[in-house]
Amino acid sequence: MMRRSSARPTWRAWPGRVSILLLAWWAATTAAARDDEDPRRFALDGHRAVTLVDTVSFRCTESVRTPHETTRNRLSFQAAGACFRADFAGGDGGSFECAFDGRSYQQFALDTRVLKLSPGPDVGNPTIGLNPLLVPYLWLCSAEDVVTMPLVRESGRWEARFAAAVPLGQETIRGRRCVGWKLGGTVPETTSHVWFRTDPHPLPERWRLVHDDGRVVGQVDVLEWREFPSDGESACVPVRIEAWIDVAERPGAPSERDSVLLVVDPGSLEVNEPVDRDAFTISPTRARWIYDHDPVGDDRADPGADPSGAARAARAWGPGPAWSVAAFLVMAAGLFRRRRRRGPGRAPAEGVVA
Repeated sequence: MMRRSSARPTWRAWPGRVSILLLAWWAATTAAARDDEDPRRFALDGHRAVTLVDTVSFRCTESVRTPHETTRNRLSFQAAGACFRADFAGGDGGSFECAFDGRSYQQFALDTRVLKLSPGPDVGNPTIGLNPLLVPYLWLCSAEDVVTMPLVRESGRWEARFAAAVPLGQETIRGRRCVGWKLGGTVPETTSHVWFRTDPHPLPERWRLVHDDGRVVGQVDVLEWREFPSDGESACVPVRIEAWIDVAERPGAPSERDSVLLVVDPGSLEVNEPVDRDAFTISPTRARWIYDHDPVGDDRADPGADPSGAARAARAWGPGPAWSVAAFLVMAAGLFRRRRRRGPGRAPAEGVVA
């Protein structure tokens, strides 16, 4: 009869076991590093993270600071796929509502009660304010793009942006390991350096807009992400964002720094919950003037009023906040403060980007 030995393994066995553990750790970290250095794989994983957010609603504040003033704006937002509703209340008094119901964009100015209808937005940022969902992904866009959630969810756009990506290695940002990529610039004479956290998905933690002369002229930091369970995965939403840009009155002039802090109210944040789709339609009964841009539609106004007044009022309305997604993208190209000088609610001057 064989006896089972109760003797413990001798110390001579431990070096072999330690070697096996070290080999397994090395294999795992090497595989992770290979994934981090593969731009195509990284683009696929980053794109996947964006598609996990199907519906969202929240309230947020944006605090805009310039060397001359500080403005605090409020934004309420909800979206489902391509449809969205944004209610913007500017600290300068301008208040607007914007919506897209899948067929037409609607823009309603509360002070003039002008409702504009069009098949496409008049500006590159149809939500008017800085949408926290979009800001971390501005490096995917150009100044000419209509910046919407469907745009940042386009897989082809991710593939195109990472086609010639150059790895920047790893960097620790706020105590978290991040992987950096050098991408083509969204404005002339710049490149985008984007640093991603990798857990639970590749999520942009920092975007630097770098001039060809090496200067960092703008930066976006996502200070906090929130995770929500979604079919066994984690849908992630940015809830606190800080951004700054060095701007000048004209190319070659001394620059000054403008900054913005976006904070989402966590109590109002809902992700992948049912939304009221009626909210994506602004009721025409609220409008004094309805200005229809649709080629097959007609300009309409109150009975007995001059229809040309509707057109004049609609053209006189413009985005109110000093910052917009499009403004951030074009600042480094030299189109800096012309918009702020004309003031909120005024028509853009000829050739000026809004």
